[in-house]
Amino acid sequence: MGQTMMPAAWSSLLEQVKPFGETDFDAVLTNAGALLGFSSAKIEQSGRSVARIGGIRDFASGQSVELPHSGCMMHVLWDDDADADRVATLSSLAGVIDLALIAKDRRSHDTPTPMMAPTGAKDRLTNTIDRDAFADYLDIEFAAGPSNATIMVLGLDGMSVVNNTMSHTVGDIVIAETADRLRDTLRSCDIVSRLGGDVFGIYCPNMATETAQRLAVRLQAAIARPIVVQSNELRVTAGVGIASRAKGEKAHDTLSNGDTALQASKMQGPSELVIYDGAIRARTEDRRQLATELVEALAQNQLTTAMEPIVHLPGGEIVGVEAHVVWEHPKRGSIDRSEFMDLAELIGRVADVERAVLEYALTENDQGMRTGINISGSTLRDSVAIGWMVERLRGAEGKMIIEVSESSVSTGGSIVVRHLEMLREAGASIVLDDFGLSFASLRTLHAFSFDGVKVHTSLLSDGDATRMVAIAKGIYASSASIGFDVVFSGVESDSDLRLLMTLDSQIAEHGFYAQGKAVRERVEAATSGS
Repeated sequence: MGQTMMPAAWSSLLEQVKPFGETDFDAVLTNAGALLGFSSAKIEQSGRSVARIGGIRDFASGQSVELPHSGCMMHVLWDDDADADRVATLSSLAGVIDLALIAKDRRSHDTPTPMMAPTGAKDRLTNTIDRDAFADYLDIEFAAGPSNATIMVLGLDGMSVVNNTMSHTVGDIVIAETADRLRDTLRSCDIVSRLGGDVFGIYCPNMATETAQRLAVRLQAAIARPIVVQSNELRVTAGVGIASRAKGEKAHDTLSNGDTALQASKMQGPSELVIYDGAIRARTEDRRQLATELVEALAQNQLTTAMEPIVHLPGGEIVGVEAHVVWEHPKRGSIDRSEFMDLAELIGRVADVERAVLEYALTENDQGMRTGINISGSTLRDSVAIGWMVERLRGAEGKMIIEVSESSVSTGGSIVVRHLEMLREAGASIVLDDFGLSFASLRTLHAFSFDGVKVHTSLLSDGDATRMVAIAKGIYASSASIGFDVVFSGVESDSDLRLLMTLDSQIAEHGFYAQGKAVRERVEAATSGS
């Protein structure tokens, strides 16, 4: 550096440059000119003067520095030859002025303008700023930034499957590609940070909640496009939590609200989008408390198993049962599997619960009927848990039915198919559960030679009568040609039951099977005319 760069003087100059507020650029140029020895300078944008000192001079013969992010040019004319140190210092100063110009422009227009990414520690995998740098940036931006800023927290779904089945290296490729797609989809003024693992934070200045929601949908669509890795097409999805800044709210509070909204989206399932409100935090805190209590419930044997009959239509004969785990909470009463198994997933205890249900079905079921149990995708990917189940199933051939969801088969890869084959070889029947509740994809039926399919009644009840009959005929014809049983599950209302009994009389040669709350009693009532 040259002798003109006195530390105290430069400190005073930099205090005049306010990267996140208004800056007197004429004063900055005057101060810089005194330090660097030039008397004429100007900053112009699209031919318009932003700031100027000195008289009309021929700047073409001087030093020019492009400010790419603000779209400006800074021209300086020295009275004498400028040495290399002073030219280098001018370039450094131009970078600081560039950021200040962006902030000024953004605050004076409703439309966003390109914004230079903040400096700070970088995440090497994604080339985004890390959590600490993101938090620091938000603190500065919220102190002087727009009041209608929005923060999105985005988390990938199913990355544990990718890491466990294809390696963490492939997982890193997916995360890096996700970061690239985020950058390609976002505005240039939005800031992306990898907060940790497969979670990203996105700061969107000057963006209302409704606009953020539309942007989040575009981000989810971009992430869902196939990623080709080692000749394999991988598909991942993302949940998103959106939090808009309340008046006077601190940055860490808005970021925390976005994280809470993401957690709420994860509890609802993959690819969900949740906008934060006060009620969400209360519900999330309640779920956290319930997760803590679930750990205690497992230790204190508060989980029990209930049997739900599967009946043959139209007669109503019981042909099997399904074992449902129930949590007998000391204060909340009976809690169904659907309400707490996602919590068991969060605390890593799903396999423990499902092994206990299998043990109960094998040893305590005195009805002597074939018994179905639900096995989650995480357990199907757990080699230790599957190994235990295979050993336990030996000698119980024909007694157990393993029910698996569409999502666990369609996203689980070859390891899930291999584990299903091991369970079948041990004597269990394999049934695809709740077909129609999510994907209802015929491709899933080709992924494994299932022994049965359980069709959720929502596939039939959400439409007109003609469509319902056509869908039912197609399912029944497939079952007859491929060779699997069809059970209609989720039969919770009299209207659903009447629909199935009507369909049975129209298209079924050997009848349907139905499962649902007190379905046998309603069959008896319907057939007796009461």
